[in-house]
Amino acid sequence: MPSWLRPSGACSQSAALPLSMEAVHWADSLHTRKAVMFDQCNAVLALPGGLGTLDELVEILSWRNLRLHAKPVWLLGDRGFWDPFLALLRHTVETGFSSAEILSHVTYLPDTDALAAHLPPP
Repeated sequence: MPSWLRPSGACSQSAALPLSMEAVHWADSLHTRKAVMFDQCNAVLALPGGLGTLDELVEILSWRNLRLHAKPVWLLGDRGFWDPFLALLRHTVETGFSSAEILSHVTYLPDTDALAAHLPPP
């Protein structure tokens, strides 16, 4: 959680955590927050979002392109939200700024059924 939420009491370490959460991690910077989230994950799932989502997604794809990780990167969303982003990735390949390999580093999932098919059994 961003450290700036502490004084407001919006997120309290003593507050009841959802069953899926084991702890709250406080971060003093966006870079630290992204690094902690990445270190704690087995895969990256991006939902439709704004500039923060795109920032995190492009950084993760850059790390993948540099072979710093091999975690799956999934884009979840319907109604064509990710179409312009995927077109931009193809454009970077077509213009010689990225290798075609970058296209294999991201998987588009149109719905939660498609996501479930990519998850390991419980």
